[in-house]
Amino acid sequence: MTIEGLQQLKKANGATVKRADIADVQIDMDAPLFTRFETFLAQIRNPYYFCCGNIAVNIEYSNEGKTLKDAVSSYLSTKKDSLT
Repeated sequence: MTIEGLQQLKKANGATVKRADIADVQIDMDAPLFTRFETFLAQIRNPYYFCCGNIAVNIEYSNEGKTLKDAVSSYLSTKKDSLT
């Protein structure tokens, strides 16, 4: 996924985008971080618009806060730690 691709996903209409359920995302926690990141993006389809059960989630990322890469890395690390 390129920066341009992420920018296009961000511009999507949240009312019409088909949302993946984050609970259905399966990640091989033994894979390298970049591979886990790619797998996450492939399954979640749009990291700005997804579901958590019956709840629609809309995400905005701040220029001053964590990057998307840092946020997803943190999430994946936490998930890995909870499995061990």
